[in-house]
Amino acid sequence: MTFIALKDFDIAKVNIDLAPAPQTRNSRGPAIKITYGPARRALGLLTPAVCVDFPMLHGDGNFGSKYGPADIDKAAYCVGISNKRPVHASEDNSEVNQLFKVLCDIDTKLCRFAHQHQVQLFRTGNASLEEIKAKNQACVRAKIEGDVEVYKRINLALKIFTPSGERRSVRVVDCNFKPMDDVQLRHEDVCMVAMQLDFVYTGVMGHLFGMKWAPIEVAFLEHTAKEQEGTADIWGQTEAPAWAAAAAAVTCAQQAQQAQQAQQAEGVVNAGTFNDGSALYVAGSGFDDGQIRYRSIGP
Repeated sequence: MTFIALKDFDIAKVNIDLAPAPQTRNSRGPAIKITYGPARRALGLLTPAVCVDFPMLHGDGNFGSKYGPADIDKAAYCVGISNKRPVHASEDNSEVNQLFKVLCDIDTKLCRFAHQHQVQLFRTGNASLEEIKAKNQACVRAKIEGDVEVYKRINLALKIFTPSGERRSVRVVDCNFKPMDDVQLRHEDVCMVAMQLDFVYTGVMGHLFGMKWAPIEVAFLEHTAKEQEGTADIWGQTEAPAWAAAAAAVTCAQQAQQAQQAQQAEGVVNAGTFNDGSALYVAGSGFDDGQIRYRSIGP
């Protein structure tokens, strides 16, 4: 995998092309393929440290949850990313907002592409750009209360099973890239999330389209100090493990590099339909001197 800093992201280098509809997707028309740069790499993003919303990344994901499917074959690993509140009161959400701007810029470019290819995608030829935008299911959505925007949010989901029946998993690590198989993430825990464009769907309800982003790896930094409320969070009853404080140790660049090389040697199940394993990740915090790492958030 290759990493670039978020500030170096160039929307002009985002490539959008038509491709034959994958047989594994319920698409009525051609598929849309989004890549980055002249090498046309699969595109991914690395979030800064954020408080995640209702993570369901263990076991059977959202299967059997309040809003989850009743069929295990339709279950997915889910987690939400929002700018609801900063990690610490002394910080702001500028990095998360910058990440959301990148996603919105890609959505805008996708709408323009769909407008230019509306005959192939929607069997229409006279729809305006605004009408096409109305068909787009934006990946970043605003929570509105009254006439006020409260926060923005993106939902990430990865189907547990591939079309061939192979079981996937979302790796959870600490800030030193060490696996944390026994940790159960909770609502508003502080994490960094590596997410990748899974696919662009078209033909939903006959005319809707949009990008589907999937969580690939989650770095746990610390449990939230906020008291869990109600039962909306399936992990709300879980006590913080004793090693939680140690998870905020400062990441050594050498350790991060070794862990990255080990991960590449092991290989990862590709989530994206078009992912060839050479994804290019756009990174906010955690990117330094060409190396990717999960920074400690400190006290």
